[in-house]
Amino acid sequence: MQFIDLCIISGMNISSLFSIITVLSGSALEYYDYMLFAFMTPIIAPIFNGPADSLTVLKSGYLVIFLGALMRPIGGLIIGYVGDKKGRNVALFWSMTIMAASSFLIAFLPSYAQIGAWAVFFLFLCRMAQTMSAAGELNGAAIFLIEMLEEPEKRSKKGFASGLAWCFTVLGMFGGTVAGYHSTAESWKWAFMLGGLIGLFAILLRLIPKAAHGAASVQSKKRENFNFVRSVTASILLAAGLSGMFYYNMIFLNGYWQVQYDSVVVRQYYMYYFLVYAFSLLFAGVISDFLKKKYRMMLFACLAITVLGVPTIIYGNLNFHFINVFVLALYVGPSHAILFDLFPREYRYRGVSTAYSIGTSVSGGATCYICTHLAKYGQDAGCAYYPVFWLVFVAMLAFIGVYIGRHALVESK
Repeated sequence: MQFIDLCIISGMNISSLFSIITVLSGSALEYYDYMLFAFMTPIIAPIFNGPADSLTVLKSGYLVIFLGALMRPIGGLIIGYVGDKKGRNVALFWSMTIMAASSFLIAFLPSYAQIGAWAVFFLFLCRMAQTMSAAGELNGAAIFLIEMLEEPEKRSKKGFASGLAWCFTVLGMFGGTVAGYHSTAESWKWAFMLGGLIGLFAILLRLIPKAAHGAASVQSKKRENFNFVRSVTASILLAAGLSGMFYYNMIFLNGYWQVQYDSVVVRQYYMYYFLVYAFSLLFAGVISDFLKKKYRMMLFACLAITVLGVPTIIYGNLNFHFINVFVLALYVGPSHAILFDLFPREYRYRGVSTAYSIGTSVSGGATCYICTHLAKYGQDAGCAYYPVFWLVFVAMLAFIGVYIGRHALVESK
């Protein structure tokens, strides 16, 4: 039973096993903090942006997410450089520290009623810090895990490692949806304070001595087929498409449906979506290891997401959206394995993190803001499907990124 491939860990020493556990748990805890902001936007946007109609306030809140995302490439470059030069563990420690501090500060920011427009400015600074730290965490944890689990003489487990990294990351997001579900305009601060304390716990975990991994001095052998331009282009497009599809299905529709329907019911459904999504990612990663060419499953997912997008938003069927969540996982689950193979080891962390962050900041950060704009235009014109045009665009980017990337792999498997 390949899924019980967790037994691969049995051959490791306790220090290596502990390293994997702390990295995965740290990713989950960090992404609780990071995504909590997005899930709380419908609640906190009126507090920091002032009074306006519901879609306008939501759009203003998503603008903070978009502008904060523009700083992501800087975070990816800095933390990625530290990861390549000082080791993966050091980079992951600092990314967690920045995330925990910024999350805790959000809980104590003054509101629009207290200081006016300065409220949203200080909120933006905290979100900017969150985004920069998240840029180093997501890819760094996956790179660490793949390098730990990969055994050259055996069948590749990169898909499994990718799916596992994504699974724990999304379980952290699931925690954020639970906190968002139970939060109100009066109690939202407690969720951010909890996020800061959870981050502190993750920091303490990463301070415990464990197996060092990924030092900069470790140089990989020269790979004649490495093409820098192709690899960077593929990474940026893949990340842009992936983050765009994710933010559309898991963040934008969440906020949009909360405005259109019963917000409590929508938030409850999104708890289930993220739980299903987490384990679908692991499933997709494992399945991809059995496929000779992982990218074919990812290309199929791009096309399926596009086709399913129109009936989803027109009919607003929350049960139907489970299909979108599963199909999205087919693309995202093995994505780390593809990105991992696009760069040689000596600058893999900074290469993947920076290129991925560029794509994510341009597409993912803009998705909620642009789609809310399109939804408002559609509302005025009586056409609910306008946001789907953006979904089609980002799915096309995802398709092209994988198509280009399949020729750029430096360690094809």
